[in-house]
Amino acid sequence: PDGSRVTLMKSSFYNLVQGAIDASNRIAFEKKECSVYSNIVISCVGRKMVLKQRVDDEIEAILSSYEKKNVRQIGFYSYGEISPVPSGECDLYNQTMTVISLGEY
Repeated sequence: PDGSRVTLMKSSFYNLVQGAIDASNRIAFEKKECSVYSNIVISCVGRKMVLKQRVDDEIEAILSSYEKKNVRQIGFYSYGEISPVPSGECDLYNQTMTVISLGEY
């Protein structure tokens, strides 16, 4: 519609997979004293549209960050995530991935 604000996104296979690696490395680094047993992964369907048949590369990249090789992983695709921005207001984000790691100390 007239006067609407439109935002265009540009993404690449490398940046999406590298982002997943970086996020899971932060979790693994911060939780060295914790044994991770399970991950819940929520990925935006926009990531799947970019990665296509190589979506498994992103999933494997997350698992490769954990020393314990029998980490179980489940997840689903969403249509975006709502999260606060630095100003405190909530906004919609696309092409995001959320990794929740469950374990014990």
